[in-house]
Amino acid sequence: MGAPSVAIIVNCYSETGNSSFVSNLVKHYQEFPVSLKEKFELILVDDHSPCPLVSFVQGDLNMRILRVDDDIPWNQPGARNLGVVYSRSDKIVMHDVGQCLPPQTLEKIVRMANPSNRIYKFIGVSERDASLKLKSHPNTLFMSRSRFLRHYGYDEEFAGNYGREDTCFTRLQRRFGARIKCLPNRYPVVCRERDENFVYSDLKRDKEVNTALMEKKLNLARRRDERCFSRKFLSFSFHLAKEFRLGGGPSDERVIEPSSGI
Repeated sequence: MGAPSVAIIVNCYSETGNSSFVSNLVKHYQEFPVSLKEKFELILVDDHSPCPLVSFVQGDLNMRILRVDDDIPWNQPGARNLGVVYSRSDKIVMHDVGQCLPPQTLEKIVRMANPSNRIYKFIGVSERDASLKLKSHPNTLFMSRSRFLRHYGYDEEFAGNYGREDTCFTRLQRRFGARIKCLPNRYPVVCRERDENFVYSDLKRDKEVNTALMEKKLNLARRRDERCFSRKFLSFSFHLAKEFRLGGGPSDERVIEPSSGI
C-alpha cells in the first residue's frame, strides 16, 4: 500500500475504562466509502489512559494506535508531536476525540494541494443539528507535516499544566510566516455530542500557569529571541501498540518495545 494522502491525528485520554466514545469515532471513519478510506490513515495517540484504549478499539481502516508510556498530566503537546512523527503523509489534520471530519470535508482535503505555509482552521457544526454553527476548537487544524516539524511542533514545556498550547502554537507559527486561514463553511468539522460516561480527565483545568508561560514565549518571539521555544520534543517513552490495515485487520502481533523518546 502506498502512502496515504492525509493523516488524521487524534489525541485521546479516558479517565475511565469506557472507550465507547473513542470506538464510535473510529466507527464514524470506518463507515466512509472504501474509495475515501484508501486515501487516509487514522493515528490515535493514547495519552497514558488508565485503561489502554488498544484493548477496545479496532476497525477496518488504515489505523495505528500509539501509546504514551509515561504518566504526564495534560500531555496534549507531546501526544500531538508523537502522532505527527508517525504520519506517512505530509498533509495532516489534527483534532481531539470531541471532533470528527464529515466525508465532504475529508474529500476536500484529499483534493487540496499541500498546504505549505498555510494552516487551516474549520468552522464547527453541531452533531445534533448541522445547521447550528459553532466556534471550532483551536486544536483542530489542517497543515503540512513538514512545516510542523520545521518549526519544532508543539512546545512540550506546556505539558504538566492545562491549556494555551494550541493558541501559542498558532501564534508562533504566524510569527514564523504561516498564513492562518479557514476552510469555507461548507467544509466544517463536527463537534460531537459529549458522552456522559466518557471522562476525559479529573485533573484541574486551571490555565493560570500556562497563560503566563504563553505570554512569556510570545514576548520573546516579538524580540526574535530563540528562547521562545523550549525545543522539548518527545520527552517521554512511547510505543506503537497496534496497527490495522484496510481490508486486512490487525498487522502481525509482534512485540514492539517502548521507545525512550528522542
